[in-house]
Amino acid sequence: MGLKAGIWQLTREYASIAEAGGVKDVVTGLAKSIAAAGIPSTVVLPRYGFVDLAALKARKLPVSFAIPLPRENGSPPPAPEPV
Repeated sequence: MGLKAGIWQLTREYASIAEAGGVKDVVTGLAKSIAAAGIPSTVVLPRYGFVDLAALKARKLPVSFAIPLPRENGSPPPAPEPV
């Protein structure tokens, strides 16, 4: 199964699913505006344990992401791997 073309948003929040602050408003509004323009859109969230995946009809994507963070000792993070 191939991945859908269009705009992808990777975020930690989305309205009525995972809410902590204002990020949910921006991401949700942007996704709705993109869809209204007829552009395919996919929103990717972490797989939080409190989210009911079946109720959302969510599916696991055949892709993974690695985000290297700076180390406390100041050394550079490892080179990112292509996805």
